Amino acid sequence: MDTPRPQHENKLWIARKKAGLEQKSVARLMGYKSVSPISEYETGRLLPSLSTALRLSIIYNTPLPELYAALYAEMEQEVSSLRKTMPKHQLLQRGPQLWRQD
Repeated sequence: MDTPRPQHENKLWIARKKAGLEQKSVARLMGYKSVSPISEYETGRLLPSLSTALRLSIIYNTPLPELYAALYAEMEQEVSSLRKTMPKHQLLQRGPQLWRQD
């Protein structure tokens, strides 16, 4: 028995329709020879890499948090919850310096 794949809710199909583009056009703009990845992104069967998601955001002229609103809200909630558990001095602390200042 196949286990169901997780679905990644998104608004890619809506954004593509608003942009007046067909999957084939988007595939070409993405450098793909097939529309399969576009279809899988739109149905949520496949979550694109960050660079791919940003490229889709540019093609559709839609901010990435709007394309993946549910995922963005989930990440925002997780960070907010973790932030509340951190002592204030850790929130204000700077990260390690990546270069030396002499």
